[in-house]
Amino acid sequence: MVSDVTLKRDGTLPVRCLGLIDHSGRTKVALFSQQAQQQFVENTVVEISGVYKKTWQGEDQLVTSTVTKCQFVSDDAVKSNVTEEDVKYFEGLTDFGGSGHQQGDTKFTVSGIEDASIYHGCDYDGCHKKKMADGVCPTCSGTTSLLTYRVKLELMKEDGQILYGVVFEKDIVNLFGQIDVAEDTTHVDLMSTLVYRLPCQVKGNILNGKAINLRKIVE
Repeated sequence: MVSDVTLKRDGTLPVRCLGLIDHSGRTKVALFSQQAQQQFVENTVVEISGVYKKTWQGEDQLVTSTVTKCQFVSDDAVKSNVTEEDVKYFEGLTDFGGSGHQQGDTKFTVSGIEDASIYHGCDYDGCHKKKMADGVCPTCSGTTSLLTYRVKLELMKEDGQILYGVVFEKDIVNLFGQIDVAEDTTHVDLMSTLVYRLPCQVKGNILNGKAINLRKIVE
């Protein structure tokens, strides 16, 4: 199970929790900073090392440190079956209590499209369409890819302040619906398509130029 990213320390520290299962049982691990901003998909395999045990708000969990490594592993690796009991267990933990309003959410109006790029990303689910480097995925070393994109949004706060945040295809689909791209689609074509779907009311956070947990506000 994957939690939303929350911001601690006055909005400067991203935190995300993962519910993990292996042959020895189940546990929760808390990720911080850059690791928390990675994109995770439920029911994929990850390998995490360099963690330590801690009790937080009465719940046992694993916590990352400066030497922690978190990487995606091929589905060919040993994969544990997730039971209904496992799901209920994680749903009962504080950090997996739903995807509604998160403390610290900010409301924005997506007021413009600052930039966009279309590129080939790895087609292995666990790599989350990581951008290929010379035809090879930097994460899994795979060579098969598909077209995807990233977009830099102009976001206006309720007080009129303008911020910019980068989002990827999955986020764009959640906010604006499916947008198909082809080999001959240019970044200008993509930007023009999105402009026609503005403005859009959203909530979430912006940290270091990245949009975190950006979600459409449904009236």
